[in-house]
Amino acid sequence: MHDVSARIAYGDHSDEVRFDGVMRSSWQTERISNTNRAILDWKTSSAHSPLLKLVPDEEIELTALHKVPNNAVCQVQVGLIGQRLRSPVFAQWKCSAVSFPQEKHS
Repeated sequence: MHDVSARIAYGDHSDEVRFDGVMRSSWQTERISNTNRAILDWKTSSAHSPLLKLVPDEEIELTALHKVPNNAVCQVQVGLIGQRLRSPVFAQWKCSAVSFPQEKHS
């Protein structure tokens, strides 16, 4: 995966939201008894393999939080750019949804 981002539009306003978690984290090893243990370094991307890889039929769920006016009808579009290993071709997937304000209950 090269990039995952969303566009949130309401009225004449539009914002772009980047998803965290699409980069592979670096790791360090520590010795526990007779075993080496890998520990994630959340602050550093992997220098050797920075892009997150998904295998066929694997699924991923990413979330992002973005504030919008509570009375706005929002259009949410999400796009992903990916590339097959050892291929020069990039692929793009998109999806969209409309988010309506919650009804007020009395």
